[in-house]
Amino acid sequence: MTRPTALLLLATALGCRAATPTPTASVAPQAPQQPAPEQADERDEPALQPEPDEPMPEPAGEPDEPAALAVADPEPASADPAPADAAPRDAPTTGAREERGDGRIGLGNTCKITACSPKRRWRTKIRLTKVTVDDSLSRDLVSRLLHSHEWALHSCYQDALDEERRLAGTIELHLVIAPEPGKYGAQVRVAEGTGASTPALSEVERCFLRVARRLHFPRPRGQPETEVTVRLTLTPDGRGPPTIRK
Repeated sequence: MTRPTALLLLATALGCRAATPTPTASVAPQAPQQPAPEQADERDEPALQPEPDEPMPEPAGEPDEPAALAVADPEPASADPAPADAAPRDAPTTGAREERGDGRIGLGNTCKITACSPKRRWRTKIRLTKVTVDDSLSRDLVSRLLHSHEWALHSCYQDALDEERRLAGTIELHLVIAPEPGKYGAQVRVAEGTGASTPALSEVERCFLRVARRLHFPRPRGQPETEVTVRLTLTPDGRGPPTIRK
């Protein structure tokens, strides 16, 4: 066989092989036709549908938040009783301020200490006409102490005026002042009346002595005890608030 003949046969064989795959190649492009990808898309679409549903697990987180709020709610609930308790505390505090004294409790100057009775209508005058002291105490000090208890003295006198509206006269008190044990001040150890100008003033004198026993003096200077004599002049003066004069 000559060389040209062999080449011809080879070309023919190659042509047959090239012709045979041609139909397969024509089928091959048909394979990637749109139906196959469309089906794939249709299959993918249901697979993609869960994507919008994927945020749906968030509701699972949403109930958790109210649950946390539900736990946080009891805290303010526990704090509520505190203001509720504070409200009743404020009321007594306000009442305590309204009833607060003026620093003279126990001196017979308010209706809480001495009942407000018709005797408060009397206008009375009580004058210190005599104060006798030695060098251990000053006359001015004794006068200030008696004036600090003037309302109690007026109360004693007004009680007597309720019985006799024209009652008047003088009362003299003798006081022995001695140091208080364990304290820096001094107290009235002995209090006695040296005589009232009228027998009707005897009850007033006893009441004055009770007031005098409540007085507290500074410790006498240079002496274990000292004596004080006080004379009080009492006169009624119509009706109205009581006054005291030296």
